[in-house]
This record gives sequence, C-alpha cells and structure tokens, in this order.
Amino acid sequence: MARGCCTPELTIAPFAAVGNVPAEEAGNLLVALRALTTMQGTLLLSSALSALTIVGMIVLGFGLYQSRITPRWAAVLYISGNILILAFMDIDNWMLVGAFLMLVGLTPLSMKLFHANPAKKTPEAKLV
Repeated sequence: MARGCCTPELTIAPFAAVGNVPAEEAGNLLVALRALTTMQGTLLLSSALSALTIVGMIVLGFGLYQSRITPRWAAVLYISGNILILAFMDIDNWMLVGAFLMLVGLTPLSMKLFHANPAKKTPEAKLV
C-alpha cells in the first residue's frame, strides 16, 4: 500500500510526521491524535490562561494608545499583533506574523527606554 496521507482527516493533522505513516496504520494514529488534542483538563486550563495573558497585553496596548507614550501607530501594531495571536492560537504562521507586529510596535518604546537617562529625570536624594 502507498505511503502518505490517504484520508482527508490526515491532511489537516498538525503534525508533519503524519504524512509518513502508512495508510493501514492511520486509524490508530488518528485515535491518539484526537486524544492528545482534545481540549480538556490541563490543556484546557493552560489554553485559557494563555488567552487571558494575551487579553491582558491587549489591555496594555490600549493603555499605550491612550497615554501616547509611544506613537499611536506603534500601539495599534502592538494591539493588532496580540489580536492576531489570540484569534489564531496554535497556527504558527499567523502567530509569527502577530509576534512580528508586536516587535515592530514595541520598538519605539524600547528605543525610548534604552536612550533614557534616569539620572537626569530623578532628583537626587538628600540626606538631612
């Protein structure tokens, strides 16, 4: 029998190694794959906490937008990147695009922080 993805279910599997499984063994593989990827227990908890973390970063992005600490375009890129990651969790290509948007969006803030001289902005403490 030919090797490779012979059923439509195998073509959407998230693991690259699935393509190398003989067709006669695909049934066992699908059972294991469904068990590993079903949202329950610890996987459900960690996914929910990850989503809440990203929601928190979106809220921080709106704070950057309102405070104008960074240019508004940078805050919009940061928010957009987080929304993209939240919307397409576990789809690596879209998450990479979202991470890149976050990186570009946070660059002005990073540059401002790296070039800031805290000694000039804080008054010296005087001992009495």
